[in-house]
Amino acid sequence: MNEREALKHTLQYLEAEIAGNSATPLTVAEVNYLLISTNDAGKDAIHIHTCIMHQNPSDVDVHAAEYTSIRKRIGKAISALTGIKMSFDASTSPSTSTARANSCQAELRLPKLELFFFDGDLQQWISFRDLFVTAVHNNQSLSKSQKFTYLKAQLRGEALRQIQSMIISDSKYDLAWTQLATRYHNERELLFCIMKRLFNQPYVNEPTATAIRQLVDTTRECLRSMEILNCPVEHYDAFITYILFIKLDSTSQELWGHGLNNSSIPELKNLYDFLESRARALAASKGGSNSRSNKQQHNMQTRNPERSKQTKVTHTFKLHCIKCDSSTHNLHKCPDFLSLTAQSRFEVIRKLQGCINCLRSDHTRVVFDASMKASNGISLNDQLMVGPTIQDTLYNIILRFRCHKIAFTADIAKMYRQIIVDLQDRRFQRIVWKADPSHPIRHFELNTVTYGTAAAPFLATQCLQTLADKTAIQFPMGSKALKSDFYVDDCMSGGSNLQEVKKTRDELNSLLTSAGFSLRKWVSNLPALTDDLEPSLREPIESQQTIKTLGIHWDPTLDSFKYVHQIKVPQKPITKRSILSYVSKYFDPLGWISPVILIGKLLIQELWQAGLTWDEPITDVFHQKWEGYLDSISQVASLHIPRWYFKSTYDPPADVELALVGYSDASEKAYGSVIYICHYRNNQYLSSSLVTSKTRLAPLKRISLPR
Repeated sequence: MNEREALKHTLQYLEAEIAGNSATPLTVAEVNYLLISTNDAGKDAIHIHTCIMHQNPSDVDVHAAEYTSIRKRIGKAISALTGIKMSFDASTSPSTSTARANSCQAELRLPKLELFFFDGDLQQWISFRDLFVTAVHNNQSLSKSQKFTYLKAQLRGEALRQIQSMIISDSKYDLAWTQLATRYHNERELLFCIMKRLFNQPYVNEPTATAIRQLVDTTRECLRSMEILNCPVEHYDAFITYILFIKLDSTSQELWGHGLNNSSIPELKNLYDFLESRARALAASKGGSNSRSNKQQHNMQTRNPERSKQTKVTHTFKLHCIKCDSSTHNLHKCPDFLSLTAQSRFEVIRKLQGCINCLRSDHTRVVFDASMKASNGISLNDQLMVGPTIQDTLYNIILRFRCHKIAFTADIAKMYRQIIVDLQDRRFQRIVWKADPSHPIRHFELNTVTYGTAAAPFLATQCLQTLADKTAIQFPMGSKALKSDFYVDDCMSGGSNLQEVKKTRDELNSLLTSAGFSLRKWVSNLPALTDDLEPSLREPIESQQTIKTLGIHWDPTLDSFKYVHQIKVPQKPITKRSILSYVSKYFDPLGWISPVILIGKLLIQELWQAGLTWDEPITDVFHQKWEGYLDSISQVASLHIPRWYFKSTYDPPADVELALVGYSDASEKAYGSVIYICHYRNNQYLSSSLVTSKTRLAPLKRISLPR
C-alpha cells in the first residue's frame, strides 16, 4: 500500500510538470526524461497491483478501481508528453538545436556507461561511489530529478530500501545521496572489510596462472582501496609480502626463495615481478592454465564454442541400450524391453539403476538454478518470498512416530510436479531447449511448482495443509495425519491397531488422490498393512534392510533405527576444513549418538585454539585424536535404537505407569542432558527407552562449573 501511495506522489509530480509547460516550456531533454519516468511508473503500477492481488485481499474491487484510475492517469500523461514532444519545431535555430541535441545525447549515452549495481556490500561502496559521482553526480547537464532516477535504478536490496520511499524530485536527491553516504561511508567498517578480503584470500593449492594472478590482483585492489582511505600503504611492503608468500603453493615458494640473493628483507616489487613471470610460464606450459593432467588435457573439448556444444550434445544423446547393450537403439526402442509387462519393465529399470523418466543410466539430471543472476544482477529467487514454515518440525514428527505400535512410512510421488502454478507466473519459469544441435531452439514455460525456486517448499506444503483442511470432515483420520505427520513429501505415521492404521492409510490415499497426488513406497513394521497394496506402491524390503526416511535409517523388520556408516573418510593431509566437513555430515536430529559426535566437536575446538588455518595439515598429536575419533564413530553402526518406546511383552496395559526421567551434567569442556521414558508396574521398574539428548561445547572463555 505504501508503494502505491509513493507511486501516486510520482504521478502528481509528473502531472504538475506537464501542467506547467504552458507557463515554462519544457526542453526536449526534460520531455524525454519525463516520458521515461512515466513509462517506469506504468511498470511499477503493474508490479504493485500484482503483489496486492497475490495477498488475496477481501476488498478486491477497491484495489481494482485504484489500479484502473492510476493506469488512466499514466495513459493521459504519456499522451500529453508525446504531444509536447511532437510540437517541437523541426526548424529550430542551429544554436538551440545543438543545445537540445547535446542534452539528448548526454541522456542517451548515460546508460552506455554500464554503471554496476550496489546492493549494500561495503566492499563495493567506494567503487560504486566514485563511478556514480563521476558519471552522474557531477554531471552538470542532468537535473537533480534525473540524477535521483539514475541513482534508484542502480541500487538493489538493502541499499535501495534506504531511499525507496522517497519521491523522485529535485529537493530529495541531495537528501538521498547524503543518507547513502552516511550509511555506507564508514571508514572503519570499510577498512575492516578490505582487510578481511585481503586475509581471507584462498590458498594457491595448485599452481595455475589464473590462481596466481587472482591472488596478485585482489591484493593490489585491496591496497588501492586502503589508499583511498588514506592508509599509509607505502609502509606495508613487508607485511603484504608475507601474506602473499604464505598463500602460495610450496613449489612457487621454493622457486622464489632460490631467486633471492641474500637474507635481507625482499621488496614487494620483487615478489610481484616473480609472480607475474611465474604466471606467464604456467600459462605457456602444457596444462599450466589448469590443474588437469596431460592425459585430461588431451581429452579436453575443443575451444571452438560451436564445436564444443556439438560434441557435448552428441555425447549426451548417443545410442545405447542399457538392457541388451546394443548401440543401434536406446532402451525405449528395445524389442525385448517393450515385450515385458509394465511391472516387469519397472523392475528391469530398477535393477539396472536407470531413470524411470528418460530410461537412461547416464543421463544428465535437469536442475533449474533459480538463483542464477540475470544480466541486471537479479535472480528469480531474489524476487521471490520464501514463505513461513507451516509443517511441524522434524524433531516432533520423529518423536510422535515412536509412539505408534504399528508404524508406516510413504512419500508423495513427484509432489512438486502435481501442483499447478498460476498462469500469469509461468513466464518466470521459462526455459529454452533443443534435443539436437541441428534443431531450432524451442521455448517452454514450466506449468508446475519447480524444485530450486525459493517459494517451492512453502507452495507445496501449503497445498497439503489446505487439502487437509478441506477434507477434514470427509476424511478425519487422513486429514489429521496429513497435517501433523508429513515433512514436505515424506509421511511418518501409525496407530495402535491394524484397523485404525488401515483406515488412516485408506483415507490418506483417497484425499491425496482427489487432488492428483499419489502415495508410494509404503513400508510398515506390520506386513499386513501393505500386503493388499499394489506391488508398484510398496517398497520391497529384504531381511535387515533399512529404509532412509527423513534422513534416518529404519529397519522395519526389527523395528529399530540404525546408523549406516557410509561417510567417506577424508584423504590425507588431514586439515581443520576436512575434519569439520566430516563431523558435520552426521545427521543426528534427536541426539542419539551425541556423545560420540561431541568428541569430534571438541577436536575442532582444540584446532581453533591451536591457531591452525583451514588448510594447514594437523600435527601428530591431533592426528592421534583424529584416529581415535574415527574408531569411535565407526562403532555406531552396531547401535540399534528401538523405534517403539514400549515392549510387546506388556504392550502396555492400563496398569503400566510412565515417567519421563531427565539427567544433565557439565564439565569444563562440555555439558549435556538426556531424557528417557521409563515404564513401571506397581512401582517396579520394567524398561526404559532413550528419547532425546543434547550436548553443547563449553565456551572458550572459561566459566565456573556451577555457572
